[in-house]
Parts: sequence; C-alpha cells; structure tokens
Amino acid sequence: MFQSPLHIVHIASAFVAGTFNSVRQLANIQSDMGHQVTVIHKNEPLPDDKLIGFRPSVQLLPWDIDREVNLSRDFPLILALRQELMRLGPDIVHCHSSKSGVIGRLAAFTLNLPQVYSPRGLSFFREDVSAFKRAVYRSAEYVCGHLGGVSVGCSSDELLALRTVSGRTALIQNGLDLDEINAVLEPIIREKKSKNNFITVALSGRISPQKNPATVASLVRKSPADWRWLWIGDGEDGDLIRETNRVEITGWVDRRETLARLASADIFFHPARWEGMPLALMEAMAVGLPVVASDIVGNRDLIRHGQNGFITSSDAEMFDHLSTLADVPGLRRSMGAASAKTIEDHYSAQGLSNAWLSIYRHEMLRVKTKSQRRGHRARDERTSLAG
Repeated sequence: MFQSPLHIVHIASAFVAGTFNSVRQLANIQSDMGHQVTVIHKNEPLPDDKLIGFRPSVQLLPWDIDREVNLSRDFPLILALRQELMRLGPDIVHCHSSKSGVIGRLAAFTLNLPQVYSPRGLSFFREDVSAFKRAVYRSAEYVCGHLGGVSVGCSSDELLALRTVSGRTALIQNGLDLDEINAVLEPIIREKKSKNNFITVALSGRISPQKNPATVASLVRKSPADWRWLWIGDGEDGDLIRETNRVEITGWVDRRETLARLASADIFFHPARWEGMPLALMEAMAVGLPVVASDIVGNRDLIRHGQNGFITSSDAEMFDHLSTLADVPGLRRSMGAASAKTIEDHYSAQGLSNAWLSIYRHEMLRVKTKSQRRGHRARDERTSLAG
C-alpha cells in the first residue's frame, strides 16, 4: 500500500562527530526516499560543502543553543523553536541528543506534534559534571520522557537506561551505510604498511572530556617510540593531546579522508567515558580495525572481548591490550576481520530508515487518534450541555 511522503524535522544541538554523522546519514537516506527533510542544527561554524555532506534537497536551519542547561536562555529558545515548528508544519519531529531532546520535545508537545527522541548518549551518564547536575539531567529526561513521544535507544544498554526515565521506549541500533563506505574506500589502497617499522594507533571524534583525552595523553607518553598516534578530529581539549608532541591531530576532515586515515591505521583506541553507540567506533570496525575500548554503554554492544577487540576497565588494561595488538600482527588481522564482519552482519543501515519510518507513522497515528478522542469527548460534552 502506498504511503505518502512525510515532512520530517530533525533537531540537533550537537553538529559534529557522531551526532553529525547519524543525522546526516538518516536525513540523506530519508531525502533519497522522497521525504521532505529539514535539519534544525546548532548555529556554529560549519565546514565547507564537501565536509557537510547533506543532500541539496535537505533544508538546513541553524539555531542558537548551548550544550548546558541555562533556564534564562532555554525558555525563550523553546518559544522560538515553537514558532519555527508552527511555520514548518512537520509531520514528525525527531530530536537528537539530550539538550535538543528537552528543548525540542517541549516545543513539539505544546503544538501536539508527533515526536521521537534519540539520546545518543544520555546526559545523566556524563562524568564531567557534578552529581547535582546529573540529577537535574535525569529529572529533565523523566519529565520529557512522559510528554507522549517515544524515546529510542541506539544500543541495548541505552534502552535499559531509558526505561528508567521514559514512558514509552524502543530500540533502533545505530547502523552504517556500507555501500557508501565501500564506495569511498574502493579507490583507496587498504593494505597495512607492513614494510614500515611502526604501529599506528587511531582515535576519532571530538577531543573533549567525554573522549577521555587525559588518559590518552598519559598512555601516549608511556608508549614505545615505534607507536604513532593519530587523532581524527579536534576539540576543546586538543591542547592536552598536543602537549605530548607525539599525536597527529587532523582537524575536522571530510568523510573520505576520515575513512582513508582509519583504513591506514593498525589499531583503533576508544577510551570514552560515556557513549550511546559510537559511530566513530563502528566506522573503525567497518574498515577492519581491531579495537581497544572502555567498558561502557555502547562499546559493550559492539565489542566481543577477545574476538574483535578488547573491553577494558582501567588504564593499565588499555595499555596492556594495545601492546598485545602492537606485538602480534596475526591477532590484529584476525580481530580486524572479525570487526568488519560484526558491522556487516549486524549494523548495516540499509533497513535503518524503514525502522524509523515505522516508528514515525506509529507516533503520527497515536497523536491523531488521541486528538480524535478529545474531539469526540468535547462534542459529547457540548451535546450533554445543550440537552
């Protein structure tokens, strides 16, 4: 049965790294399917068109939003976003990340618009803020989680956490467009530099407290001279990494270069302190890298300890497992092959958009039915009063 195209509005308060790639990938797939797609994103300097990577048919609208909660600025922002949503008239509002999840869901709720929410790393798991702030974030998630929309976890662990604060939940795991990745990698020579006498350890994403740069800097300093370190990205804590004088920081580069640099590395290191389900890690696995990762939500869903990488719970374990992979080429190859197969078998994005569209239409039907019931009750009350 034919279903008409939708007008989908994505709202994202973070517009770099994993969230950027998730929104970009989903918006592009939905646009290719014939839907009208608008992305309301954080108003910050964006790379050139080559870096942005959105289809020309995707409408991009910047908005002013801070990452942290600030009541004096956030309330006017809700009103402004409400006005923008009234102007756009979307069929569904899809909020990405915690801050836009609060602002966007409140604005959509006041307009009785169908809404879904993707945390992509719940804010009350953050370790760079006080316990009081984490409690505030949890309370905000609880309030917004009972406004009527559905909260969608990107990993099984994140789903379990959402169930403690949200009324209705669902699971759609992150995925990668493998056709896109293979097309990008096809012209790239993917053979490792076995003739060179060094090991390249790669990291990817924003250099921020979430990605644990202090631990990275400590391990860089104690690593052997024949290890080369590569950080694909940049961020506010970049100086912690630059001070080691041993890490190449690429800055924000386009998707082709990101994948090419990953493919030329030997090991991927992901010591993050909290996550949802990290696309940076998934991309590294897709190009065939073995992984050393922290024991947190999201990483545990992707890594099978001893098969496609190592899950670690201390700095010492991280260094030991990095050393093991550096010293044993055969283990790097076997684990890298297992990483690629994990993504191919379980995390392809080919069915991703259909899963989201199913949730969208379910929410639209639920809101429509609820509105009709309200209308029936109002008519009945008017009839009763008239009688």
